[in-house]
Amino acid sequence: MSIRGLRWGMLVAAVLVLPLTASSQAKRPVVIGVMGDFSGPVAPYSTASLQGAMIAMDEINAVGGIKGSPVQIKQYDDRNDPVEGVTLAKRLGDEVLAVIVASASSPTLSAGPVLDRAGIPFVTTVAANPAVTESGWKFVNRLHLSDRDQVERVVQYATENDRFTKIAILYDTSDYGVGGRDIALKALARRSLTPPVVEGWKQTDADFSSQIVKVKATGAEGVIIWGTVEGAVRIVQQMRSLGLDKVRVYGGGGLVSQKYVDLGGKAVEGTIATWAYVDPAVPRAKDLGDKYEQRFKRKMDVFVAQGYDALHVLAQAVDKAGQSPSDRLKIASAIRATRYQGAVGEVTFDDNGQNVRKIYIARLDGGKFVVVK
Repeated sequence: MSIRGLRWGMLVAAVLVLPLTASSQAKRPVVIGVMGDFSGPVAPYSTASLQGAMIAMDEINAVGGIKGSPVQIKQYDDRNDPVEGVTLAKRLGDEVLAVIVASASSPTLSAGPVLDRAGIPFVTTVAANPAVTESGWKFVNRLHLSDRDQVERVVQYATENDRFTKIAILYDTSDYGVGGRDIALKALARRSLTPPVVEGWKQTDADFSSQIVKVKATGAEGVIIWGTVEGAVRIVQQMRSLGLDKVRVYGGGGLVSQKYVDLGGKAVEGTIATWAYVDPAVPRAKDLGDKYEQRFKRKMDVFVAQGYDALHVLAQAVDKAGQSPSDRLKIASAIRATRYQGAVGEVTFDDNGQNVRKIYIARLDGGKFVVVK
């Protein structure tokens, strides 16, 4: 495991199941799995979701659990590996009642069919590939925004607000990046536009000079970067060092994080990204933000809120439908029927299990993301 992986692991490994109240100790616990990447490039997102779920677990157990049964979280590290995602999914049915999948798109898309065939309810908080909720799975629900909606919103902003016609696409070669690329190509084609550059990269790449030189040569006005934070930061920094100071950077909701700001510094100023905005005026969001900052000494982001809401949604469904593995179909139905006032606002799911939410546009201005009105 890398030093970075160890650092993220230390944030979450110490306390996953806290002491239970006296009234709940005698009952069998409701075990919820949290599967994600806790040692690789997606660790900031997965860890944030896990930490949000931990706070929700504390809240539920503080009031007696689910009908007297304590909630416990069991953590699974897929290392951002689709094969490991399948391996873990095959175990989960015997070890947990339901799952929060805080994985990236590739492990989620590999584990999803296994979980669905096994009839295990799962709520995703990180994966954005449209196929997660468009594959006909009956046991999936997603709290995060779909890339189909995010990319369309980014292209709309670039073409209608910024009035750009030369928009390049740089994407990582994971399912997340490839999915975003394909949607962007179709969105631009509907506007009779062809991107001057369409280039991929691996998440482990460090040198992006060949892609950037091509962008520079075409006179692109903007570039859509669809990938994880660290790759996006390196690309933008190298763009600026190669003289592309005025090229607008566009991205998805994963860029709206403190990590992007901290790593990118001045180079990433002006970035435009979609934002699954968590309104600080919402009382539940404010309360969660205060608890999170006090406990983890970091600012809350949307992935914290989505992990928090995911556990509360699961607990609400289990409370309504039952705690036995034989109740999983009823639990899945209860999740789909959810109406829940959470940290992200009102949570409702459509017929495919996609959370219905407004998509905001954010701009990085002075080291902070602000909503563009």
